[in-house]
Amino acid sequence: MAYPWFLSQLNSTESEFLRRCLISAFFVASFSVIVIPWYLDVVGGVMKKIERVQTGLRLEKNMLKVLKGLAEKLEMSVAELMEGVILHAFEGKAPFSAETIGTIAKLKDVYDLDLTAADAHGLSEGEADELH
Repeated sequence: MAYPWFLSQLNSTESEFLRRCLISAFFVASFSVIVIPWYLDVVGGVMKKIERVQTGLRLEKNMLKVLKGLAEKLEMSVAELMEGVILHAFEGKAPFSAETIGTIAKLKDVYDLDLTAADAHGLSEGEADELH
């Protein structure tokens, strides 16, 4: 397979990444297949292959609306957004920038999401429970 001339100007990692992007773009344009992006190891610049599985995750209705809106704004799928949030949480890191937190606040207003972290372990489905 002949590669564009500019690939010779890149190091091997950059070249391989760009080659894969070009091949993916070719297949998408030519055959309309779905390309699932690979994660980049930011430190090493190496793409990691992963295996995804389908799950029947249930979420609060308005929370899902906020997640969908945020994913759309960030140009990624809800699954990719959730993977990022979970990986950050596993390492005790904040998953969002100040700008993204502002976007989330706006989306929470739009979709009437009034839940906070304090509500996390006190949610139940059905009618609201009255406290006596």
